[in-house]
Amino acid sequence: MSFPDVSFDLVLQATVFTSVLDESVRAGLRRDGTRAETRGNDPLVRLLRSQTRVTGVRAIGRREIARLFAGCDVSLRRATLAPPIARLVAPYSWWACGLLEQVSLLRTHYLGVIRRTA
Repeated sequence: MSFPDVSFDLVLQATVFTSVLDESVRAGLRRDGTRAETRGNDPLVRLLRSQTRVTGVRAIGRREIARLFAGCDVSLRRATLAPPIARLVAPYSWWACGLLEQVSLLRTHYLGVIRRTA
């Protein structure tokens, strides 16, 4: 990225790290996102896929997230009902989707707030 250091209050990277399969490019995205973020408590918010069967996308787990963002304060929460289940159930009942999403094992993404440490 050609943005100067600490030029953003918030960096949002949604499903980026699962779509980029090359480790060196992934590391560069992490570096640039963290570099461009403002200092202090302003977070980087990332949605990371923890499970997938989609071609061209690779799942990323908690350990890999911690390794990729070593030196950052990482807070993760499982989110998003597995898309195949949501596609099957949603046409019939959004309420059922909400209920199923309460089951942690059926959530396939992590919502992460990642803060650069001082």
